[in-house]
Amino acid sequence: MPTKKRTPARKARPAQRAAPRRPQQKSATEKKLPRWWSAYFAALAKTGNRTQAAAAAKIDRSTPAKYLEDNPELKEQFAAATAEAIDAAADLLEQEARRRAEEGVLEPVYQGGKKVGTIRRYSDTLLIFLLNGARPEKYRHRHELTGKGGAPLVPPVLNVVVKRGRGA
Repeated sequence: MPTKKRTPARKARPAQRAAPRRPQQKSATEKKLPRWWSAYFAALAKTGNRTQAAAAAKIDRSTPAKYLEDNPELKEQFAAATAEAIDAAADLLEQEARRRAEEGVLEPVYQGGKKVGTIRRYSDTLLIFLLNGARPEKYRHRHELTGKGGAPLVPPVLNVVVKRGRGA
């Protein structure tokens, strides 16, 4: 019967002590954000409303402003996160507007006080707004009038002489 080779046991290394670290100042990007930060911006991205976002994060509406007063180095980060969240909320609104314009919504139909069915209603108004946003050069409400060669229109100057005299 073949014999198994024994591997030599490893020698235990002496425990190394980590050199004590000096606390370093954290930069604005490394600074620990408050516990409400992610909940606030997640809610802001869904609702687009700062009051609702604060309520969802279980903070007062003024808390972010007060926090920024104490931490001015985070103003740019806060502004960028706010802009991103508001943009995400606008995307959700646009998706819903498109859905209502294209797919419509079911509305109940009543006859004699009883519901007898549903009817699908489409929103032409939402469709118009979507077109205005997607192709403003073609569907905008306001048209700018210009003069010859794109110059601004100037009302004609009237040469009117008013004579004032006694008894007039």
